[in-house]
Amino acid sequence: MAIITISRQFGAGGKTLALKVAEKLQYHVAHEQIIEKMAEMGELTPEGIRNFEVEFDYGSAADIARLAPKSFISRILDPQRKYMDAQHYIQLLHQIVPQIVEKGNTVVLGRGAQFILKDRKDTYHILLVADESDRIRFMQENYGLPREQARQAVAKQGKRRMKLMKLFHSEGYDLPEHYDLVLNMSKIDLDHAVELICDLAGE
Repeated sequence: MAIITISRQFGAGGKTLALKVAEKLQYHVAHEQIIEKMAEMGELTPEGIRNFEVEFDYGSAADIARLAPKSFISRILDPQRKYMDAQHYIQLLHQIVPQIVEKGNTVVLGRGAQFILKDRKDTYHILLVADESDRIRFMQENYGLPREQARQAVAKQGKRRMKLMKLFHSEGYDLPEHYDLVLNMSKIDLDHAVELICDLAGE
């Protein structure tokens, strides 16, 4: 009945690994389900949540409280318009993730689950890292991107993810102390990574 959270540097193969682990353990992957539930509770579309995550950016910590696809002024002028801001996003995650994993046997991909579930005893937190060159190559091979576009995606999404994790009051989401297992995907293949995670979970 364990829970496994998988966090990753962009391009380290987190989604691919999560699916393989879930298949081997006959677990459920909580990824799209979280987005759908957030959209339902936030009265938005799943695409709206995805757009918020992809476009997430801010210039300083002072911007966090007012971050949204539409400006603060737009919301004042149109208070009935549905929107997603950083505070609401984090609040929804803290509500939804514990609910989804309540029955166990779940692999949670991203969404800050390593912080939301940090005090849950039956949970194992995994971090995937890899050399930048390998992450660029992974994006090329698995998503058909030209090398320069893959390089830009890795750089941009890496910065975005670090900023997003600051909403969980973590300056370094990739610090090893947050995790039970850190896997360097430049050193091991996916099958070996699956075995290590399953061994850790005692399955």
